[in-house]
Amino acid sequence: SSGINAEWPLRPGGSLDTNVIVWDVVSQSGLYRLKGHKGPINDCIFLQNSNVLITSSKDTYIKLWCLDSQHCFETLTNGRDEVWSITVCSGETRLIAGSNTAELRVWSLDQGGELGKRKSGEKVVQCELLGALVRKSKDRVNCLTVVENVVFCQNNDSTIVLFKVKTGEEQEKLLKRKKKKVPTATLR
Repeated sequence: SSGINAEWPLRPGGSLDTNVIVWDVVSQSGLYRLKGHKGPINDCIFLQNSNVLITSSKDTYIKLWCLDSQHCFETLTNGRDEVWSITVCSGETRLIAGSNTAELRVWSLDQGGELGKRKSGEKVVQCELLGALVRKSKDRVNCLTVVENVVFCQNNDSTIVLFKVKTGEEQEKLLKRKKKKVPTATLR
């Protein structure tokens, strides 16, 4: 698996040996090996705004790696389920993880500030679990992709489920419509 961006010369690679190797395409060499997962690597994604690599594994963990210091600064857990696919929403503000349950877990990613202005030892990205998107299928998630405001989730049985991500304004309008439909009871 690899998180690929055609404009960036780095490519991550993970495999059954539980290590992630970051490759430099220009020099055609491995830059460094990131160790920390206890199971095979399933997916990798770069956060280019903060020079961070996010990896997922069969060990149920999602790890965030600072590429400048080459260490894991955050480990997220997906319960007891292997994490098969991860993706980030446009703007790199949300992380979505898929496993073999009926939920897609969603975390917020706060990359506040520039890397150069951070104090030593401070986390590069702050993460907070926001909740889950519920799927009807409990099949394994093969692939997660985000295009604009739509999350595409391909299941193991080759079906694709779409989730529309609503903006704050759209959520408020929906909430107002729902409130109008709820009848108010009067007390006597």
